[in-house]
Amino acid sequence: MVLIFLLILITIITFVIFSFLRSNYGFFHIIPVLAALSLIDVFIPFIILDLYGYPDSLYGVLDVYHRLDGVVYYIIFYSIFFIYIITFTKKIDLNWHAQMCRMVPVFHKRGGLFLIVTGGFFAMGLLYQIDLHGGVTHWIYNTFTLRFNPDKVHNGFLENFFILPWRTAFNFFVLFGFFLRHALERPKLYGFVLPLISIMFSISTSYRGSILMLMLGFIFLEMVRIKIHRQGDFRTIFGNGYEKILNFRYYFLVVMAITAFMLYGAVRSGYVEDALGYNKNQNSVVYQVISQGSSLEAISSIVKMYGNDLDYLYGKTYIDMLLLPVPRFIYTSKPKWYGIDDITRNMGGSKSTQSAVSMPGEAYANFGWYGLFIAVIYGAIFAAIINSVNRRGGVYIIMYALYGVPLLFVMNWMSFTGFMNIVPRIAFIMFLVFLFKTKFMTRSKKVAT
Repeated sequence: MVLIFLLILITIITFVIFSFLRSNYGFFHIIPVLAALSLIDVFIPFIILDLYGYPDSLYGVLDVYHRLDGVVYYIIFYSIFFIYIITFTKKIDLNWHAQMCRMVPVFHKRGGLFLIVTGGFFAMGLLYQIDLHGGVTHWIYNTFTLRFNPDKVHNGFLENFFILPWRTAFNFFVLFGFFLRHALERPKLYGFVLPLISIMFSISTSYRGSILMLMLGFIFLEMVRIKIHRQGDFRTIFGNGYEKILNFRYYFLVVMAITAFMLYGAVRSGYVEDALGYNKNQNSVVYQVISQGSSLEAISSIVKMYGNDLDYLYGKTYIDMLLLPVPRFIYTSKPKWYGIDDITRNMGGSKSTQSAVSMPGEAYANFGWYGLFIAVIYGAIFAAIINSVNRRGGVYIIMYALYGVPLLFVMNWMSFTGFMNIVPRIAFIMFLVFLFKTKFMTRSKKVAT
């Protein structure tokens, strides 16, 4: 097992080095992010379980050979995925800074309005939800303990209006202002006050991942801002003087982001255990994270069961999720839970939650070993995303901070279901960006005179 772990480690390091050489994003490139998630969710748990024993899986008994089969398929899938991305993405020395500078006067005119509108609608929706639950206490209980309950659905106009991704839209303009805070000459407002409000909004969702993704977005944009600042061409726009990226405060921010993620998760778990009367887990939060191995359990169980005890799904989960954007008043028979849920339910998993399956797991459940071709499709999609951001820069840098890295975290567990869950939100943000940039938001000179 030590030899296998060393081979895995060498493979990951090789891919990460190649991605760094061809990337404008540093650690926020697709390959380093997925490599880190794979270590945490598959490879390290694989070694820990090999050393300390294999507990029963949610889907039945899994021995070392079942887990090894899953890990082999997982490695091959991601190797194909990474090779495609490295081969078909190009590092372009685009002057992102000049594009962002052109957006400064636009943000001066309309940024405040869009922040007020998007943040206001989310706040009103939050107050409306609290009222629906019968007060703050009931809302806290339902939101933090029953957050996966599919029966908490309302179909009225206000519910459908407030369920629009107003918080994500607010985060987009907060990130935008954060990136331009020195040019806007309000570093305290855009660098501290509004980011703090956006973090509080994220906490209200009860999902610790929302907090982590938002904080990573801030760190990514700060990294890009400093990188641009070091070019020296537009120092007066982003602040005077030379600024080093190897600065203690940025390491401090990373540590704070991880600490907040762990602390919030521990507090929420403790609250849920007390509220629902569960036995408290005595292990540390860090140990729980690195030994959980949800994707390891999923891929191992899927490789064991599909094609043997269960028939392959032959693309059903992918086809079903393509219909996700279709509203329920048109698709009247649309189920509450589907997509990857079909995979886990077939294996005997819970019917009320969507457990991890991973991208390789969903591909195998649908097509077996032929599912490796899905890695090529994902490689094409993400290579297109990287090349598009590289070419266009501007607001697409903010979009990458808001959705690029979070998309990887979501897809690491929920695969194509996670991808399609984010697509409608991206479409909504792009619509708001169109309004933000378009000239009809400002009166023409003719009308003004």
